[in-house]
This record gives sequence, structure tokens and C-alpha cells, in this order.
Amino acid sequence: MVRRWISIILIAGISLPGTNCLILDNSPPSESGLTAALPSLISLLGGKSYYAFLSDQPNDGSARSFILYRSGNLTLQSWNGGPANILKGVVANGVIFAIDGETDDTIWISRDQGTSWESWVNPTPASSTYQRLVACNGTVIAGYGNMAHSSSANSSTNPKAYYSNDQGATFNSFYINWGGTSATTLRGLDCYGDRVYANVAGGGNLYRSTIADLSTWTAADLSDGYNGGSYRWVVASEPGLAIMVQKTGPSLDYSIDQGLTTHQAGDFTTFPVATDGGWGYGNSKYYLGVVNSSQAEKCRIFRTTQASEAPSTLTPLTLNCSSAGDVRIPAMFADDSIVLMGFDYNSQASTGLYASLDGGESFNAVDLSSVWTGSGFISSIASGSN
Repeated sequence: MVRRWISIILIAGISLPGTNCLILDNSPPSESGLTAALPSLISLLGGKSYYAFLSDQPNDGSARSFILYRSGNLTLQSWNGGPANILKGVVANGVIFAIDGETDDTIWISRDQGTSWESWVNPTPASSTYQRLVACNGTVIAGYGNMAHSSSANSSTNPKAYYSNDQGATFNSFYINWGGTSATTLRGLDCYGDRVYANVAGGGNLYRSTIADLSTWTAADLSDGYNGGSYRWVVASEPGLAIMVQKTGPSLDYSIDQGLTTHQAGDFTTFPVATDGGWGYGNSKYYLGVVNSSQAEKCRIFRTTQASEAPSTLTPLTLNCSSAGDVRIPAMFADDSIVLMGFDYNSQASTGLYASLDGGESFNAVDLSSVWTGSGFISSIASGSN
């Protein structure tokens, strides 16, 4: 999936509209850190648009905001009505799509940069909320927590997934025929370029399709990998995939042939916890964000070129996310210029961000105190170029 999350590094000082300054938690300043690189970063961003979506859902709050960076200006966009919180947001050809994890059968759409919102509501309701949302090449794909097995009508036990390639004017349904007679859990969904990957609990477990034809899905050959039924999610790249395996302890599978076959990379040496969005791909590397709650520096970031290296052979970069015992990494993003890792803690009431401008060699904390001081966290970040 083409992702651009660069803007989050500039999302400090939003108490007033207009241009704001980057605030770094980096004392004393480091010439290898973000302070030294800020002028070149601003030049790099140019006139692109980036969106940092906010959620306070676990705490029964209503964020109703996202942060927009465009042409050197930072703006906090808020609204009345629309999604109270955004679980996941993407942008396709200038149109914002969002799911809130709260409103059944609803995909939220904004055509005016978040000023107002409309919604597409599934006409054959599954009486559930969408949990997966990705965008590639202008096509948006949304899935429930479960995945239909056939073309039979939608129901709460057999929900289809949906896609739009016309900026939300219409949505079409699809399903994955995994060989069973009931719905199966959709554990992971990602795309990169013209390919889409879905990890389901049943049948062949890992399937691939193309943006151009989501009616046809092909199961991967998992014979050289771990048990595909325990795959938790996938992160796509041009060459293939990195896949988290949840067995006795988390392990890593990979593909180097665009999802045709998977192979075992090995086990993590500790027992980390990772959450959806905690991995990313950019600059020809996978960045794997996991948490080891028993350590003082709880956050771990592993780097691997093809995900084929055993995690036990990789030396992770450790970051002191928080002293809280419930740290999560809900988001990680990487491209050719930047790597971003977002974390939350205190039952998702507090949030934080680390950023790297040297390909993940080092990270600096970004001070978000002037951006978001209320309860909640940055749940999703997207670029207007998806």
C-alpha cells in the first residue's frame, strides 16, 4: 500500500490556526536528529497534504478532528456530526474515507477536507462495524471483522467486503471463497501497487487479488511457512509480504514472490505484543514495531530487507515509549524519506510519536503536547496521494 505519513512529524503547535513549528523532545539537540534535518524536511514535504486522524473511542470521547499539513501550514480540522472518532482513515484522489469502529455498516466520506461528512451505509446490513480499510491506486477497500465465503446475500453471519474506485460514488461487494460454508475472520488486509492481500482464518488462510479484479482471489502456498491459520496480519511490499504468526510466541513468515508462497523466518526471542498497523514498509525495508511490556524501554523496532531474516538475528532499536504497562504500537509507517512509529498507553488515553529521518537508524520523540492534550490518540495517518 502506498502510504505517506510524513506530516505527523510536523504536528506540534496547533493551538492556533495557520503555520506552526515543530517541537521536539530532544535535549540536548542532536545534529543527527530531527532538529538538524528540519529545513530539509520542510523542503521535502513541499505542497503535499497529510492527514493525522484522531480517536478517543476507548474512553467514550469524541475527537471529531484531524490534523492537516499542506503547503507549510498546519491546521486542526474539526467538525460537528460525522464520525465521532476515526479508527482508520485513507485518502483517494482527494476524497477522505474513514471508519469509526462504532457505527454499524457505515463508511464516512468527506469531499471538502473534513468540513462536512456524508456516509455510505451498506444496503444489506451486517449489523457490525467495518474494521479494515486500505487504499491503493485510487481504489478504497473496506472489510468487516468477518469475510463472506460466497455470493449469497449479506447477513450478520456472512458479510461481504466492499470497494469503490470512483471516489465513493458507488461501492461494489466481493467475497473470498475459502472452501467453507460460513463466514471466516478477516485478520489482515493490505495492498501495495496493484495487488491486494487478505489473511482469513479459514481455508487457504492467505489470499491475493488485484485492484483491477477483486472477484478473483488465489490462495498462497503455505507449505513452507508456519500455520497460516494463526496469521494475524500482513504488511505488503512490491516483492511480497511480512506476516506475523501468533503461535506459542510470535513468529515471522515472509513472501518474496508477491504472495504466491510463504516461508518461515523464525521466532522472536521475547514474547512481544504487536497490534494492527504496527508494521510498515518503505525504503526497501520492513519496519516491525512490537512491544515487550516487561522491559523498561518497551518499544522495539526491527528492520529487515525481505523479512526473511530470523527475528532472533536482528538487533532491534529500543525506545522508551512509556512506563505504563499497557503500551501499544497501533501505527507504523515508512517511505523512502521517513519512518514513523505511533504508540499509546494508559488504556489508549495517551499517545506519542517517534520519527526517523535516517532509515530507522535512530529515532527522535516528537512533542505532541500542543497538538492534542485531551484523552485519545492518533489512530491513523494518510497521504492525499493514495
